[in-house]
Amino acid sequence: KRLRPLLTVSSFHMTRNDSSEIENKMNHIGLSAAVEFIHTATLLHDDVIDESKQRRGKPTANEKWKNKTSVLVGDFLFSRAFQLMTKYGNTETLKILADTSVVISEGEVLELANDKNLEINENIYFEVVNAKTASLFSAACQVGSISALGTEAEVNALKSFGTNFGMTFQLIDDAIDYSSNKKILGKNTGDDFKEGKITLPIILAYGRSNDKEKKFWERTISDLNQSDGDFEMALEIINKYQCIEDTLTRANHFSNVAVDSVDIFKDNIYKEKLTDIQYNVTRKSATERPFTGEYWDEKRNGEYLCICCGHKLFTSEMKYDSGCGWPSFFAESDEADISQIEDRSHGMYRIEVKCSKCDSHLGHIFDDGPIQKGGKRYCINSASMQFKED
Repeated sequence: KRLRPLLTVSSFHMTRNDSSEIENKMNHIGLSAAVEFIHTATLLHDDVIDESKQRRGKPTANEKWKNKTSVLVGDFLFSRAFQLMTKYGNTETLKILADTSVVISEGEVLELANDKNLEINENIYFEVVNAKTASLFSAACQVGSISALGTEAEVNALKSFGTNFGMTFQLIDDAIDYSSNKKILGKNTGDDFKEGKITLPIILAYGRSNDKEKKFWERTISDLNQSDGDFEMALEIINKYQCIEDTLTRANHFSNVAVDSVDIFKDNIYKEKLTDIQYNVTRKSATERPFTGEYWDEKRNGEYLCICCGHKLFTSEMKYDSGCGWPSFFAESDEADISQIEDRSHGMYRIEVKCSKCDSHLGHIFDDGPIQKGGKRYCINSASMQFKED
């Protein structure tokens, strides 16, 4: 999949400013290769530790070439990764990747210490996932941003994105083992179960099981004593307690945090695109002074579009003079689908309106509009719109 190097390259381009004086614009490529080498080395070592015979439906290296070869190749990849790090990185990126290698090893030890322990709690499991999986996703994002001379805020934003993306990735992987289609995902349903791996669906199922079901988990997972029909029974218990749904709920939480983490980059785009007043109105929910906006007294025929994304909001046929000093409309365009949100700021109760496409603040809606037109008044800032004349 090469997800981690893709994150390094993407983080570089997200952060990169054309005005930045980057000495070597290809350093991030070398670092992305180092990240992938570290990842591959951990997989080789993991398969030896877990005595795994298959990975994604194919024989593991240790199954094909024995443990000694797998360990030595893993060590070589780690060494090669550090060569690349010193060649293409700086002190900061070297420290991040070196520290991450330590964290990954600590995660492997923590996982080994809790091997087949069905009473492991979610917090410890999340510690393992964060160390073994999310930490490298996070490092991959950070070194890409640093290579592009990212600010501290940008690097930290991508650090958070990588961590939460990695947590999401692992929890989804946990879930699909009990619901996957091999042709689509390249992973046999039940691989984790057959190897006795304790993942979040198992942790949730064991915690919610009755005494008889707990004995089943102890036999099949802790003792790894499995027989025909056991996987179907595991699925039945997991579905009974909605463990897949709850695993995906937790994954969705981390996913939302990941998405929110990179808002700073959208913010930078808007800062470059908009004037100060347009930025403050649309992104900071400021309000322009009455009778000062460009369109409060606009009489031409045409369409009013969102200044940030160009989405159609209103037409001139919907505009009327309310006397309030801001552009007023009694309706919105059919395709506008403007978002309405309760606003209790400044000791008032109002309904804020935002563009449904880019979440830009537009203004407020009131119930004092023309009765014959439905009684609504969309009070909109000129700075949040652009006008397209017919």
